[in-house]
Amino acid sequence: MNNNQKVLIAIISGSVVVLVAAIILLLKLGVIDFSGSNKDETSKTTTSQAADKTKNSGKTEDADGKDTSSDSGSNAATVDTGKKTVDVENVVASTSSDEVVIPIYATKNPGFIAARLFITFDTNAFSFADCEGGDICESMAGEFSNGKLTVVAQTDGDPESLKCVSGAGVIGKIILKPKKDAKPGEYTINISEDSEFANLGDKLIPKGDIKVEAGKVILK
Repeated sequence: MNNNQKVLIAIISGSVVVLVAAIILLLKLGVIDFSGSNKDETSKTTTSQAADKTKNSGKTEDADGKDTSSDSGSNAATVDTGKKTVDVENVVASTSSDEVVIPIYATKNPGFIAARLFITFDTNAFSFADCEGGDICESMAGEFSNGKLTVVAQTDGDPESLKCVSGAGVIGKIILKPKKDAKPGEYTINISEDSEFANLGDKLIPKGDIKVEAGKVILK
């Protein structure tokens, strides 16, 4: 498994929410084991032997002898939104609205392939309903737990490929439902600075390199 895949897996598998596409990817890479058994010292030894076997062969093999040289992220598609900036707009809705769709904007983005966002909002006024993709991420899913929404997003919904998207734009959208006792007013959507992003390198993108914002929700 190359570093690019490790970074992607670290983000996606670390979340309570895992996209269907991510599950397929992790199964393909042999990271998820539904048998309930963890990899023991024997499997580690087998992996080590496979590494020794291919050290000077010019190709990479896993513990089962499968050639994984083609798994490199070097062939991943690189895409730019064509925007350096994007306007962060407030969302205006009624207290009686069935749902409120809130775009999550990347206002500074050197390029990433996957993200895990930690989002909080006024739970007295809204409940979490759903997520959907945007300009940057094709796949997006979330789970609300302990007062916080955790969203996992991938730029490419196809588990067989990687796509690094740079530039400003809408990462995706969260959908909230106003509660019956929601009052008119302005509500802030907070996106934690601890949110994580992965690119095609061997590390998570440093905090501050990507800036993510959401407009206020104005209920009338």
